[in-house]
Amino acid sequence: MTAPPPDSLERLTQAELIGVVRDLIGEVTRLRAENEKLCGALAHLRIEHQATKDELARLKGLPRRPPFKPSGMDKSTDAKAPETGGGKKRSLRRRGSQLDKLKIGATVVVKANPPAGSRNKGFEDIVVQELSLSPQVTRYRRERFETPGGETIIAACRWR
Repeated sequence: MTAPPPDSLERLTQAELIGVVRDLIGEVTRLRAENEKLCGALAHLRIEHQATKDELARLKGLPRRPPFKPSGMDKSTDAKAPETGGGKKRSLRRRGSQLDKLKIGATVVVKANPPAGSRNKGFEDIVVQELSLSPQVTRYRRERFETPGGETIIAACRWR
């Protein structure tokens, strides 16, 4: 066994420092080898422990462990490249308003009761699609008025 290192490394000569470093490198190498040996023994003990647990479960009549299957998450990360041609392609179509495709079957004008002197400012459209045996689409046109005081009055809704 080597002598214990002194209190301060500054007092050592260069030859003594080289000797201390060689001792430390030897100790690190020994500890790494021991660590690898212990890791191997631990892996062996884990396998043996699992086999013992499986045998105990079999003797108790418990169901077997399900087989371990990969989750499939790796497949989704591998499918990022579109040049492979094997994966699904995303649609480039944008979704927009579907009102242009509807055929309005009836238009109902809902009347407002504005005070005298109010000005008609047009209509506010609401499209309601109801399904029965065939689709029936109705546009309700609510009258809008502006009072002399600057307040807006819209006709009440009566469609349900």
